[in-house]
Amino acid sequence: MNIIATQNYNIFSNILMQTKQQKQNVKEQNHIPEQLQNLKIGQNNGQVSGLTELAFGETLSFHSNSTNNETQFTHFTDADVSQKAQELASYMTETPTGVALRLEGLSMEQIATLCGGIGKQIDDAFSKGQISQQEYEDLNKGLDTYTSFITQKSELQQATWAVMRQTAEATRQKIESGASEEEMEIYAQQVKDTWKDKINAFLEENSYDKTVLDKMISLVREGKSLSFDQKA
Repeated sequence: MNIIATQNYNIFSNILMQTKQQKQNVKEQNHIPEQLQNLKIGQNNGQVSGLTELAFGETLSFHSNSTNNETQFTHFTDADVSQKAQELASYMTETPTGVALRLEGLSMEQIATLCGGIGKQIDDAFSKGQISQQEYEDLNKGLDTYTSFITQKSELQQATWAVMRQTAEATRQKIESGASEEEMEIYAQQVKDTWKDKINAFLEENSYDKTVLDKMISLVREGKSLSFDQKA
């Protein structure tokens, strides 16, 4: 499933007006303006807001092809599906319950615990005869899709958050340097033009090690500890 980041740039019509106020904020407070301390992440769609208001009044969001939290990652082959198989499939959600959400996305440990844990429950149910061979195969295929989705989503969140922090700091420095309104207007356009490139550059350098992640997921699925050298 492809994940896309939508950038709603409402910033460029009002950046000059905001710049004047931000300059005053910096003089009075001598630190990054208050917006940086009011970051929020949406419960359902991973929306990040607050930080970009520092410079732009901008909203970034992450979403899949669905419009809600009911995406079906498992598609069963047979029409008659057991209640247990349906229950196991329901654990694969875009916003997993019982997992501490982070602005940076899920860590490798969180992904391994989540996906490995679901895999272990699938294995246990199959060994107890609670699901059929076909349901077992369908659930495993769905789990592969889900693992890929949740990993890519977390990597994208991590990249976007990092670029947002970099942009906020660069904007603060620009304001403190006494940049003119014309210079800030040019700067705002540069941010817009280079945003996707910066996201992609971060992803190239900082994506999760999939080999290590697979090992971690396998350990959890086998009921073993994650306490090992991840770089090995």
